[in-house]
This record gives sequence, C-alpha cells and structure tokens, in this order.
Amino acid sequence: MNQLFNRALSLSMLLLFVFIVSACTAKIENTDENGLIPHLTVDLQLPSDVELNNAITLSLTVQKSSQPFEQAEEAAFKIWQEDSPDEAIILPAIQRTPGVYEVEHIFISEGLYVIQSYVSSSDMEVMPSKRLAIGSKALEQLVQFEQQLINFPVISEGHSHH
Repeated sequence: MNQLFNRALSLSMLLLFVFIVSACTAKIENTDENGLIPHLTVDLQLPSDVELNNAITLSLTVQKSSQPFEQAEEAAFKIWQEDSPDEAIILPAIQRTPGVYEVEHIFISEGLYVIQSYVSSSDMEVMPSKRLAIGSKALEQLVQFEQQLINFPVISEGHSHH
C-alpha cells in the first residue's frame, strides 16, 4: 500500500510540475522573425523650417514588424502650444502611401508647440510626440528645455569601488 501511495504522490507531483511549466511558457506563434512580439514603430517627421501662415506637412511613418502598416483604425495629430494643452486641436491624418499618414496645418502664431501623433489598431496604440519651435523666442525655449533633459540627473545603483 505504501508503494502505491508513493507512486500516486510521484505522479501527482509530476503532473503539477508539468502544469506549472506549461502555464509559464511564452506563446512563440505571436512573435516575428526576430523573436519579438509584433509592435508598431512610428517615425514622426516635422519640417525643420516653418513659416507663419504657410501650410506645412506633418508626417507619420508607421510600421508593424518592419513592414508598412496600412490598417490603422485611426491616425491623427494633436497640436497645442506648450503652455496651453487645454487648447489642443486634433487633426485626422490621411494615409498618402502605404504606412505614411499625413496632415497639412498652418501655424498662425509663434510659440513652442507640442505635436503628438496618435495611431491605433484593434490591438495596438502609439502616441509619440515632438516639440516644434516657431520664432526665435520659442527656439530659445526649446533649447532650454532640451538642455534640462540633457542635464537631468540620472540615479544609478552602480557599484562603488574603494
């Protein structure tokens, strides 16, 4: 009887181990050729020279697993002045070529603007943003902002050598 109990216990432990291990494995069928989970990559492109009262093109190149992503359910640009996020405007983007979404916009006043792009599909969403300076005062603000980012102290938990 003791031998039967030990076998049953061993079998139960083996089944429990198999169950635990199988529950923790990754779903390999949901990865790309590099072993990565498919994801959207976005390249938000802003013009380098913006003139007031002239139309400019804001462009967004979207890829999924290194291929142009054409199935966006929504693609848009949200624009606001740095100090006025409550006055943001949202402009729907149009797909011009496979994976490239664009919109034209006219800036009518100088300032430091935040341009946030938005792309969504049934299972993914990305919202990268960049800043755009229009006018010399805004350019100075942008330089100061970028300097703050560069000089921001990074806390490290490295090892000290005495």
